[in-house]
Amino acid sequence: MFDLFKVVADSLFVKSYADRRAALALGWVAWLAACGQAPAPPPATSRLINTPPIAKLNPDQLRGLAARCNRYAPEGPARGPYEAKYCEDAIAAWSDSPIQMLRLPDRPSSPQIMR
Repeated sequence: MFDLFKVVADSLFVKSYADRRAALALGWVAWLAACGQAPAPPPATSRLINTPPIAKLNPDQLRGLAARCNRYAPEGPARGPYEAKYCEDAIAAWSDSPIQMLRLPDRPSSPQIMR
């Protein structure tokens, strides 16, 4: 250890013992600072929902997805937990889908007068 200290101190042209200790301490601090850093975080992956493909959804699923997407305002690349583009495509597909007609039960044909 002392030999390493002398080599480092001599290479820095430090001649006095106190200066050598200061140079060694500075070297250790630099080494600890470089090696003590946390590793870089992994690249961000999108956790926004963008599946299943809109073309594979039946009308009820498409209506439900469009309704859920409409609950959230677009904020950057997201609409709540969904990708904004995925929601826009779902809403557009639902608005382009044919209107689902509901058949109502027959009513009596005589009009009723309300008084």
